Parts: sequence; structure tokens; C-alpha cells
Amino acid sequence: MTMPPARPVMAARRPIAPPVSAAASIVSAPLGMAGGVACTLWSGYLLLSPFYFFESGQPQIADYILALLTGWLALARGFSFSRALTGIVVTAALLTSYIVLVNGSWTVLLGEDELLLYTAFYLFNFVALLDTAILCHWLGRRFGELTGVTSVMSLMLQFGLSFVVDGGGAERGAMFFNNPNQLGYYAVLFASLVWAWSQWSSRSKNTLVMVEIAAYIAAGWLTIVSQSRGAISAFAILVFLRAAARVNVVLLGAAALIGVALMQSDLPLIESMRSRMEHKSQGTNEEMSYRGYDRMFNHPNYLWLGAGEGCYWRFRSDHPGEMHSNFGSLLFCYGAVGLGVFLRLFWVTFRDAGVKATLYLMPAMAYGLSHNGLRQSELWILFALAVGLHSTRLAARPLARIAAMPPASRPGVRPKAPRRSAASRPLNEIPAARQTGPRRR
Repeated sequence: MTMPPARPVMAARRPIAPPVSAAASIVSAPLGMAGGVACTLWSGYLLLSPFYFFESGQPQIADYILALLTGWLALARGFSFSRALTGIVVTAALLTSYIVLVNGSWTVLLGEDELLLYTAFYLFNFVALLDTAILCHWLGRRFGELTGVTSVMSLMLQFGLSFVVDGGGAERGAMFFNNPNQLGYYAVLFASLVWAWSQWSSRSKNTLVMVEIAAYIAAGWLTIVSQSRGAISAFAILVFLRAAARVNVVLLGAAALIGVALMQSDLPLIESMRSRMEHKSQGTNEEMSYRGYDRMFNHPNYLWLGAGEGCYWRFRSDHPGEMHSNFGSLLFCYGAVGLGVFLRLFWVTFRDAGVKATLYLMPAMAYGLSHNGLRQSELWILFALAVGLHSTRLAARPLARIAAMPPASRPGVRPKAPRRSAASRPLNEIPAARQTGPRRR
């Protein structure tokens, strides 16, 4: 008598959860009170940095917020940062130490306290770079997202306020800064922060493109409001490098459309800027003397160790104030030693983060050929952010590969043996209680 086939026993299937990327899981992880306070202070600093309520050289409200953030980080995390950021932090510390040494020596020799004020600027900017390194190590990709989104918000806020304050007039606009060049430099630096964030963000490409276009429109308009030739040239370099890094028809078309629309406009601001460009042009020698480069030829003995920054009455020059150049100021005020250490910052950025991260610094450096922008904290933040975002991306790659692997092949997970149904087992392996057929008496 033939036995009927055994009915296979079906195991209950568990619902498969949708895959979640490693970057998304990191960003959505709980932040905690300490991290929330740090993010709030950092956002407040970026949003308030364009508002100058006191004279130049005096601490602004944003500077007090950054100092408060430094104290909070010291209590919550200590001054710890990742190994990937060691090179940029150590090099910046070496440059700051040499600046302190040079200005301190000339303060003793001259008996003037003016040089100590410039020293305080560099000490504060090193603290801003250190804070960025700590936050990159602590918050990872979340910090990059926070910095990028807040920078976009800051640019859009200033763009809207420019039509209320002084953005539509024929004169150069300074907004809430103390001079128009500061406004143009702010737009270039924050557009560079947005560019750096967009390259490492895990958001969708379409969203990033739309946000970038909005940020670049705002930054471009602010440079035109400032009528700063250095800022306009630096922003044009940023747009060119951004398009060359990843050609995007939308970005190129939007930039071309905005440029044509602005140049064809009959606004008083555009006419004033066009007139300024035509009448400001000078010969090469006159331009270099106007920027203060002539003092390097008049006092070549300072080019080795530096003359210190401040007390410019000591020098014979057509320009009585500070030199309008990043590299010229470093060479004359801190000598070949100071300039060499500053150039090492670029080498460390290239070594630790690659060519793309180095390109983020080029617009600010282009502006620095005709203006001294070394005392702006966002420049030093950009150095640390470029390296920090690259290191967080590298750290997230192994997690992303593990998340993409099937559960059975992930490291540390022991694969389960397949469960055989009753139909596939031999008859002698089936328990007696489950055997079918006539029983023997």
C-alpha cells in the first residue's frame, strides 16, 4: 500500500526591512544634549557672522558665540580630533606660534602694543580651525550637513536683506559689514563652504543642484552689491572651477543667464559697478604700489624673518596701511618662514584630501591677491572642513559596504544552516509521531 506524500512544512517568513545606507543611519543617530548645544552654537555663529555691530578689529557677536562654543567643546569633548586632521591642525598651530613669536619680538623691541592686536586675530582663527576639527571628528557627516545648510541659509538671508538695506543703490553696498570688501569676501567664503558641502553630501543630486544654484545666485548678487573687483573675480573663478569639477548644464545655464540679465540691466547698481571697473583700472606698477607691494622692494631685509604686522609708520610705501595681499603680507610681515608654513597648509590639504579639496580654497586665495583676508575666520574653517569632510567620507565607506552586503556574509554574523522541509527528508528521519500509513498491530 502506497503512502501519501508528506505535506511540506513551510517556515514563517519574516518581513525584510528596507536597506538603510550607512551615511543616513549616522546622520539620523541620536545627537544628545551636548551635541545639540554644540550644533546650536555653531549655527548661531554662521548666521550672525555677517552682522557687524562694532568697529572693525573689535569682537563681534558671532565671535563671542564661537568663544562660547570653544568652552563648551572643551568641557564636552576635550580638544580631541581625528588622526586625519592632525596634519592641518599641527601646521596651523606652527604658523600661529611663529606669528606670536615674530609679533612678540617686535613688540618688545618697539615698545608698541599694536602688534599684539594682530596676534590675537590669528590666535582666534586657530581656535576656529580647531573647533572645526573637533566637530568634524565628533559629529561626522552631520556636521558637514549642518555647515552646508546653515551657509545656504546665511547667504539667502543676506540676499533678501540686501534689497531692504542698501542693495539697490548706486553706491557700493556694505550691508551690515564695516566696508564693502568684507561683504564681497563673505559671499566668496560662504559660497566655497556650500561648494565643499555639496561634494560630500549624501542628499539627492537634484536637491543639491537646486540648493547650489540658489546659494550661488545669492553670493553672486552680494559680490555685485559690494562692487569689489577682487570678490567678483574670485566668485567668477569659483563658478568656473565648480563647473569644471563636474559639468552641469543647469549650473552653467543659470550662471550664464544671471550674468547676461545683470549686465543688460539698467539698475543704478550695475551702472555704478560698470563705471568702477572702467575707471579703477591702473597700470601694473601703480596697482602694486597702491596695494603696498612696493615696501618689499624698499625694505628687502624683512623678507627673511618678517617685520611683524602693525606699526606701518616704520616703512616707506605709497600705501600707508596694511598690505592688500595675503601672500604679500605673509612674506613681508612674517618672512619666508611664515609664508612657507602657510603654503604647507595647501600641501597638507592636497596630501590628506586630494585635488578636489584644494580647489575649494582657490577662490579665497584669488581674492587674497588684492586684499588681506587672512583675519577672516571662515577661511581657516574652510581649511579644516575640506580635510574633515574627506576623512568622514572615507570612514563611512566600510560601513556602507557592510550595509550593502547580505546579512549572511557580513563580518561577525554566522550563517544559518538551511532548514529542510519534511518532504525532503528520508522516511527514517521523520519522527514516528508524524509518520503516516497503516499501523502494525
